Amino acid sequence: MVEQLPPCDILQLHWISSFVDYRKFFSRIPRNLPIVWTLHDMNPFTGGCHYSGDCGRFRVSCGACPELLSAVPEDFSAQSWRRKQQALSYRDERGVQIVTPSRWLAEQARTSSLFANMQMEVIPNGVDTEKFQPRDRRSARESYGIPPEAKVVLFVADWASEKRKGSDLLLAAAQGMISEQELYFVTIGRGSPLKSLDSMPKPSTM
Repeated sequence: MVEQLPPCDILQLHWISSFVDYRKFFSRIPRNLPIVWTLHDMNPFTGGCHYSGDCGRFRVSCGACPELLSAVPEDFSAQSWRRKQQALSYRDERGVQIVTPSRWLAEQARTSSLFANMQMEVIPNGVDTEKFQPRDRRSARESYGIPPEAKVVLFVADWASEKRKGSDLLLAAAQGMISEQELYFVTIGRGSPLKSLDSMPKPSTM
């Protein structure tokens, strides 16, 4: 893959998990070529997980991974962590600029054993204002089949079933709003966080 890169002054990386071989990739990039690496989850500085939950082993060297239900210090997560460490050793730490879209992710990266000494900036995700801008509300509702006078609740998540996305909070809130007239739920993403709403007990009214 590196051999296919055209001549460039800077290399911008985004989500490369399961896409490149870390050691081959970083060892073949010219040392004087600056890299800007925008993170979208924790995978680049862990032994494999994209979100570490309550586990802080990425701050050391992973191993005994709870995601793998492992008690072995030299398990796959530790081996993966070492491969990333070796790959990054081919680069001058000051030659890699880490960018995160949130302060939370930057804080996690700073505490990691792999990225602790790298330059880091927080740059929120941008929005193309030519495509995303206020539109006429009535025509927008018509195009998506949303009743014109409905109160709309919007829920957005890539995986609605992922507990961290708060679908349980949405369901709890929805249960308390069932008595509302013209309430319309719009969800964006895979899975439906409201599929069990019909079976939920309706709230009592005074």
